[in-house]
Amino acid sequence: MISIFRKLRKSLLSEGKTLRYVKYAVGEIVLVMIGILLALQVNIWNETRKAQIAQKELLSNFLEDLNADSAEFVEYLDELAQIIGVHEKLYGVRKGILSSTVIEKPQLLRGSIRYSSIVLTNNPDFAALIKDKELRKEILDYFRLLFRLDNSYLQYDKVVKEVVRPYLAENLSLNEDFLFDNPNEEKSPLMMDHFYEVIKRDDFGQVLFETNLKARELVTVFENTLKANAQLQESIRKKIL
Repeated sequence: MISIFRKLRKSLLSEGKTLRYVKYAVGEIVLVMIGILLALQVNIWNETRKAQIAQKELLSNFLEDLNADSAEFVEYLDELAQIIGVHEKLYGVRKGILSSTVIEKPQLLRGSIRYSSIVLTNNPDFAALIKDKELRKEILDYFRLLFRLDNSYLQYDKVVKEVVRPYLAENLSLNEDFLFDNPNEEKSPLMMDHFYEVIKRDDFGQVLFETNLKARELVTVFENTLKANAQLQESIRKKIL
């Protein structure tokens, strides 16, 4: 193409057709500019396409972590339901409504859960990587829920470790043989006869109240986070389809 224009320019100059030469020169410049613009546009399109693929890959990986967290949250809720169930039965025993024999695992009173979030661990700054403003806001809102969940868990875990367990130890309710005497033998970490006497005391009622309160608060935050998790998963699926 360029060689053709050169031949035309030489021909027009040699024939003294200056005006036509100028027109051809301008046309050549216009064509070169169009070529450059097309090349830039193709390059922009390629870069945009690469960015979109990268965003989809990021979101796909994040979606897997969300799904993993969701499954873990369901298990945590099940564990907390068992713990709260023990709280309720202990309350029933204290009030004389239930017999102590109905409590199958009273040791759950001193049990916590081993909570962690895969999303928080793997993606602490994930929202900053997302270009879509609406989706980024939804992700930020979800992370705020995770931070609230983390705080609620720490409060519950602190009550169990700093209130419930010390109380049981101070009141001689723990069975030292549980760990040291024939580990293969099935036995309770609590000295059951003494434990059922301790739970009738007024100060135990305060301990039970505090741990049950924090456990129920944690359940509520887990349930809210689980709902937000499902909504966010749906939003992400719509973006990557």
